[in-house]
Amino acid sequence: MQHIPFYNKRRRFVLRSPVQGSIQVGVPVYFRQVQVGEVVHTDLSPEGDHVSIDVFVRSPHDSRITKETVFWNTSGFDATLSEEG
Repeated sequence: MQHIPFYNKRRRFVLRSPVQGSIQVGVPVYFRQVQVGEVVHTDLSPEGDHVSIDVFVRSPHDSRITKETVFWNTSGFDATLSEEG
């Protein structure tokens, strides 16, 4: 198993949104205008009723995310959070 330095540790979160908007793989995730992660995958749900957006958030910033956390795209979409893994 490869050793990951503390600053490279990260957690994956899956966001749900009714639309993808301008979100693409590689788009940064910011907290207080500091980049703390990035979008790594987007996909339409099997039912077609929402878009799943996978993001990685680096440690120690991942500990700031709770079930009440709201993510916003600067273009104005919002997403809810469900943790996977």
